[in-house]
Amino acid sequence: MAPAQAHAYLSAATDFDISQVVDVVKGVHARIWRADFAR
Repeated sequence: MAPAQAHAYLSAATDFDISQVVDVVKGVHARIWRADFAR
């Protein structure tokens, strides 16, 4: 996957959640559908 295509996919289809913001520590989780990728 080309970098531009990957960026477009992540922007449109990924669900990002902020899980932690303590002092300077930040946590981010992302959910991506497996069905979007061929095996």
